Amino acid sequence: MNTAVKYTLAGIAAVILGFISLGIIHPEIEYESRVQINAPIAKAFDIFTDTAMMKHWMPGFVSFKPLEGEIHTKGSKQLLVLNLNNEKIEITETLEDYSYPKLYQFHAQNTLLNSTNTIIFEGDSLQCNMTIKTKASGNNFMLRSMFVFTEPIFKQQQDSTYTLLKKTIESHLDNHKINQ
Repeated sequence: MNTAVKYTLAGIAAVILGFISLGIIHPEIEYESRVQINAPIAKAFDIFTDTAMMKHWMPGFVSFKPLEGEIHTKGSKQLLVLNLNNEKIEITETLEDYSYPKLYQFHAQNTLLNSTNTIIFEGDSLQCNMTIKTKASGNNFMLRSMFVFTEPIFKQQQDSTYTLLKKTIESHLDNHKINQ
């Protein structure tokens, strides 16, 4: 084997090992979104937790159904089904903490990733702020390494989804006022 081929193979091996080491060094990514909503905290929380409203703000929403336990009870499990780019994605969510109308925390798991999602509501009877904190990891070294590079995309998707939730909540309130 000539020297050029050896150096090329060594370079390729170094790149591959470097990529895989990213998943070891950074096994988890974290990102956060914040949304200010012109709605009372209780109303915002109610719409966020209303499964019938999910189709209005969650891209690709197909269904959300209970699997175990009573909904909104710590330890309960639900199945979220999405259709993204003509691909069915099933996510099992386990509720880790729930405090009406201030906190909703769940663990999400599917074939690609595991994540802990904490949604915090702060506010009053006029407006509220929502903070969404996510910690995610891929289910293998390759995915963990890829997540290091795709973290900005995950955050952008999260920002977009919760901006849709904000619009849904505010338009729902506007429609409710008109119908009164």
